[in-house]
Amino acid sequence: MAPVAPLVAGHWPRRLGGLPGPFSLPAGSGDSAAGPLQVELWFDGQWNTITPSVMTRDGSVHVTITRGQSDEAQRTEPATCTMQLNNRLGLYSPRNPLSPLYGKIGRNQPIRVSVPVGNDRNVRFLGEVVAWPQEWDTTGTDVWVPLEAAGVLRRLGQGSRALGSAMYAALASASPTNQVVAYWPFEDASGATVIGSATTGVPGMTISGTPTLATDNSFVCSADLPKMGTASTTAAIPAYTPPGDPGPLSTNPFTTIVRLLAKVPAAGLTDGTVICTWTWTGTIPTWEIYYSTAGSGRLGLRGKDSTGTTVMDTAAGADGVNGTALHLSAEIQLSGGIQLFARLQVTVVGGSTTALTASSFGPTNGLVKSVAVAPGGALGDTVIGHVSLQLSPDVPTDTAATALLAAAYAGEQAATRIGRLCALAGVQFELIGSAATTVAMGPQLSAKLAELINDAVVADAGILYELTSAAGLGYRTRASMENQSPTVSLSYPAGQLAAVPTPVDDDQYIRNDVTASRPGGSSARYTLTSGPLSVAPPPAGVGQYDTTVQVNVQSDSDLGHQAGWRVHLGTVDEPRFPRIAVNLAHPSITVPLRSGILQMRPGDRIAVTGMPSWTSANDVSQLLLGTSEAIDQFQHRLTFNCQPESPYRTAVLEDGALGRLDTAGSQLAASADATATSLSVATTSGPVWSPSLADTPFDVLVAGERVTVAAVGTLLNAAGNPFFATDLTGWAAQASTIAWSSSVVNSSAGAAGSMQITPDGVTASGGTVGAPTGVGSVTPGASYTVALWAYSLGGWSDLRPAVDWYDAGGAFISSGLGSGASVSAGQWTYIQQTLTAPALASYATPRARHGGTPPVSAVWYVWGVRMVAASSVTTSSPQQMTVIRSVNGVVKTQLPGADVRLYQPMILAL
Repeated sequence: MAPVAPLVAGHWPRRLGGLPGPFSLPAGSGDSAAGPLQVELWFDGQWNTITPSVMTRDGSVHVTITRGQSDEAQRTEPATCTMQLNNRLGLYSPRNPLSPLYGKIGRNQPIRVSVPVGNDRNVRFLGEVVAWPQEWDTTGTDVWVPLEAAGVLRRLGQGSRALGSAMYAALASASPTNQVVAYWPFEDASGATVIGSATTGVPGMTISGTPTLATDNSFVCSADLPKMGTASTTAAIPAYTPPGDPGPLSTNPFTTIVRLLAKVPAAGLTDGTVICTWTWTGTIPTWEIYYSTAGSGRLGLRGKDSTGTTVMDTAAGADGVNGTALHLSAEIQLSGGIQLFARLQVTVVGGSTTALTASSFGPTNGLVKSVAVAPGGALGDTVIGHVSLQLSPDVPTDTAATALLAAAYAGEQAATRIGRLCALAGVQFELIGSAATTVAMGPQLSAKLAELINDAVVADAGILYELTSAAGLGYRTRASMENQSPTVSLSYPAGQLAAVPTPVDDDQYIRNDVTASRPGGSSARYTLTSGPLSVAPPPAGVGQYDTTVQVNVQSDSDLGHQAGWRVHLGTVDEPRFPRIAVNLAHPSITVPLRSGILQMRPGDRIAVTGMPSWTSANDVSQLLLGTSEAIDQFQHRLTFNCQPESPYRTAVLEDGALGRLDTAGSQLAASADATATSLSVATTSGPVWSPSLADTPFDVLVAGERVTVAAVGTLLNAAGNPFFATDLTGWAAQASTIAWSSSVVNSSAGAAGSMQITPDGVTASGGTVGAPTGVGSVTPGASYTVALWAYSLGGWSDLRPAVDWYDAGGAFISSGLGSGASVSAGQWTYIQQTLTAPALASYATPRARHGGTPPVSAVWYVWGVRMVAASSVTTSSPQQMTVIRSVNGVVKTQLPGADVRLYQPMILAL
């Protein structure tokens, strides 16, 4: 981009670009696309830069952008972008005929704003100009346009008309699956004198007789439909062009499709009654969908020649149509230019489909001339609706989709619904996560498009957002936000925040009593009855904070989960950090960090480390809901709108951190000073803590202090670095070389590293040995549990925990070896055995041992090498726990009765 002047006619307004700041990055910054903010308008079939006209007024006017949700209680609002354009020459006055942009700019003009990142540009806003107001000062020398633009959600939310019934919305859309030649919804009000057409240029159906209009609600995909009585309806079809092969019509393989909803009365009809008929130009001039009394009511499709003789007939089938809501699809297709196929698909709404077929060599293809319903006026209480004439260039492939449509898409996954509605609106769609993990929706009801999309968002509890790559919407599934690693980590001590992240510890979003209901269905209530944010009166709880929510889910059985999830979100017992701000022009923001920040997506996890101890005992962890940005020549400031991330740490089966059930009630049985490494924990309700060494380590909260339980019982080598968190202090190699590794890490809670063991390739056994447990720590004849986790790259047949025994004078007595275990390749394996201390034993050194003379290539990893006195492990309360203190930087004297609970209890996802 060419340089632009920093001043405009000597006035204090300034143009962006070419000035020091985030848009004039130094050489070597890693941003080869570095340059000014770029603002572009779409006209003349391409993007055109208008950056030289963008102005900023010192300290007051910037380019501002907002996107997403403003807070956790709000829905996604349309993105906004505001800026000032220099308009001294009238360039940006849409109605100025002297402007070179006259006739090229106006309402809903596409606009985008981007900044450099790496070798590319990052689009911060893509939307449409909604207003071109024109302002000037009294001298006429400062003339500007305070431009306003909005994301596509603004346009999609305009208007008051509902989308209509699901069937109407699909068939009357601008891009139906098949070409719709004619469509009559039959949703007319009771006073109508004609069956209205929903297709431009196609007449309504004339009515003979008196149907009872708008009287039946059997079809969830439709508004009320008529019972036909003695009435019949007819419409002529204007000429149309078939799709596909432009060759002779008689041999064109396109398919003619006539579809409708029908419900025959439970008592049935007279045998042979014609439900719907049409005439066409092919050699079989008349086709009929007819009724048979056999099998509790059957339907068939037949073709008749000019004399009224049946020449093709699928034969009546699909038993049990009486009293059943049906979707009928009659399809006639020419195959190979010589064989005509007729098929009638009878779909029970919400049920199965039966296909009835017939074929004949010789008849030609044709065009429909007229369509009639109940030509004999003898349908009685039969309900008819949504009659359509459609065309397909080949055999229709939308049978399953049509069956789902007839059920108003009940059972459709939430993300699939959002994507389908976006297609209906003609906008692009992007999905983060898997549609299969989203909740099953109830039927699509009649509402505005934006409301229908929001219904799906509310049901799945994900995040809707606007795209910056194209005019469209994206959806982040709730499941994709669960159990994330941080996308961006910001350091408070390093000054990477543009403002102090203020913690908010209030009751604004507390919801501990939620009732969830669904349209036309039941309701379910979930109440949190115990705990600090429960409905219990203070100080035991906070009192009742109730709310109701309507969710359009498929089943009443889903409502309890919906209510419970919302109580879970509404009872997060931690401070909120609703705003986290950064300035990309600050020197603490490195090039990789800047790139990571710019590429964040809604629902991503943001971590802030090194927070002051007076704000929170833990690092801040939030999910991104929305963003507001202010850009001028000196800064690019982003303020993230956030919600707590912790509720989205949900259960993972057999996971060391996320697969543990919390205690029903536990507390300290005795006091412990700040240096104690053993806690006595009493269980006051429910089962005691698991005594298995395999179930440790795990983290608990003790009156605000986070501690790691290294073992239930007395861990003899607690001070001997059993978990290799940062190094291998206290361990020595035996016939091998050892190294600390962060590349192969156990999945247990808190695991950060492991020990890599490389055998020397010649010695029969080897491994590593730890520090002594201390004189007097071992009792002769007593049993000790030794355990470790092992990971072998290629698998090995003899890996084990072991012990060397020593007397009080330090003399070696013997080795406790037990038995070796076979470890499969590429997976962590827990190995445990019980060994007995020999006579005179006073202390021990734990070992991780390999046997069988492994080659140098038989590299393996070990973690959690521990030795526990079996006599200290109990299944009754109180229990002794060996702990590692100050995991979250808090360490203090703990008093009896202090609450003890899992730091990360297992939470079932919605």
